[in-house]
Amino acid sequence: MALKTPPSTRKNIIGRICFALFLIWSFFQLTSLETVSKTTTAPDKQQAITIPNSNLYSVRIIHGQRRTISGANRSYVLYIPKSNPKLPKQPYPLVVMVHGFLMSSNQQANTDLFLAQRGFVVLAPNMTKVLLGNQNRTNNIKDVVDQTKWLIEQSKIKTSPYYDLVDAKRTAIAGNSSGGAVCFECALEAQRLGMPFHTLCSLEGVPWDRTLSEVSNLKPMQLLTLRAESCLCNYHWNVLKYTELLNFATDDVKVNGAHHCDAENPTTIGCMSVCGTSHEKYRHLFQLITYLYLRDTLAAPRLFETTKSFIEVANDMQEDGKVIAHLDNLKSSIISKAGSHIKEATND
Repeated sequence: MALKTPPSTRKNIIGRICFALFLIWSFFQLTSLETVSKTTTAPDKQQAITIPNSNLYSVRIIHGQRRTISGANRSYVLYIPKSNPKLPKQPYPLVVMVHGFLMSSNQQANTDLFLAQRGFVVLAPNMTKVLLGNQNRTNNIKDVVDQTKWLIEQSKIKTSPYYDLVDAKRTAIAGNSSGGAVCFECALEAQRLGMPFHTLCSLEGVPWDRTLSEVSNLKPMQLLTLRAESCLCNYHWNVLKYTELLNFATDDVKVNGAHHCDAENPTTIGCMSVCGTSHEKYRHLFQLITYLYLRDTLAAPRLFETTKSFIEVANDMQEDGKVIAHLDNLKSSIISKAGSHIKEATND
């Protein structure tokens, strides 16, 4: 009589297979590290995404690389809305999208394209994928800020192909998982350099321990923590420990039922083999909430299906049981603006 494998044993076998596949995938990821190079630039590769819907932008996608401040030859992907006479003209708001641990700029390719179709320039820089070790982390921080500074400066040069492309007063940085950790330190570094980001979106972000002693130095900005359910991969929401130390109000949204991998779009087998499943409906919610927050905090045009504000949509989602939202920053901003308008009207 053939012996049957107990269900618990089958689960262990499947788990080991998944873990082995993850290790193999990680190895190939690690072999493609960004390296120091004598080459300062490389020919840009371009492609175009044409959108038949005239209410959205077609998008030009540029794959390039340049020598950064750390001495590394870093590659990047740039998503640029193509001029449309029916839609607002450049300069456009800028979003810097930071990838997570062992990943690349492709990790948020769907969201990057989604944003560019709606009037954002998106810069997706590649970092050293091994984020362990302070020197690697510090170099990544410097290089992401350096890439951002480079694009902003290019936008001011009349002879540059990126002249008047981005609005330096409407910039944001967003990142998932360890990319969220990079975002916090990049925000601090950018403020030190006098080129602050206006908005920060932490998408299931997991800040580093070393940031804890510095985070209280972060000056007021629009800041959203977008979270899935508590799990080991998001260190059981340790990001909230960091936002509690800030000297200004922030916004927080938890997507009910979502997993850590739902913050990346597209997701990967590597992430799901370690951090659980991913579902399209949750990835869509992460994408939509991120877009609406960026749209409203960076004063971008309302080109998407909904013309409601971020707060209105978040409240609707909360009533439907999809999210739990605490919008302390945005609500206080609205109250403050309303109060200033009343004061101005009284003075008149």
